[in-house]
Amino acid sequence: ELREGLEEIYEVVSKDEEIKNACLDGGVVTSLLASALADALVEGAVTVADKEGAMPEVRIAMNKAGLIENAGGNYESAAALTGIADAILNYGLWTVALVGTPCQMAAYEKMLVVGRSTHNAHNFSSVVRLRVGLFCEGTERDGCKICEDLTGRFSDLSVGYIGSPAGASTVIVHTDLGKEVFESARQWDFIDAKPMDKAGVDLIRQKQQEKKEAGKAEKERRKQ
Repeated sequence: ELREGLEEIYEVVSKDEEIKNACLDGGVVTSLLASALADALVEGAVTVADKEGAMPEVRIAMNKAGLIENAGGNYESAAALTGIADAILNYGLWTVALVGTPCQMAAYEKMLVVGRSTHNAHNFSSVVRLRVGLFCEGTERDGCKICEDLTGRFSDLSVGYIGSPAGASTVIVHTDLGKEVFESARQWDFIDAKPMDKAGVDLIRQKQQEKKEAGKAEKERRKQ
């Protein structure tokens, strides 16, 4: 099931030509982050960039050019949470956006709950201002098989492709802050959006239910 109270699901395209031309995936995540930076909601964003022949690299982007340079990274293989400490210790940032997969968003939420972080001298709840989750399905690593979260329910905004046509992205608004960022991106002309039709919403709910059931079944299997 989707997060309780969630009703806002949109079909979104980027309107920023520079971002669209640079991003093979349509650039919606990059556009949302660029808008948050333009609004000074955050000072930087924890992103992931692919490196040829190497593991993806966690990087800090502090402007639109940096976001474009780092766009398209494989978040499933990256330790995105390490970028929070990097933003604090090496860049001196105190408000950042965190982009990651559902498990990375859940891990960050757990860090807040238990009061731990990668650098205990800092309050992570005040550092990460915005959380953008990425849809994740079909990952084959053994540990991923117990995951029940398709969309990243511990995020302010979730972005993926299920339910949207080619060239567009699905954006799910989870929180008031997510709504604020989303509407600001529209006003800045970073994105164009329309409410998702019932068929698209139903498909997302179906896929979420399938992943939830598969994750629960795998957990039960491992107890045997």
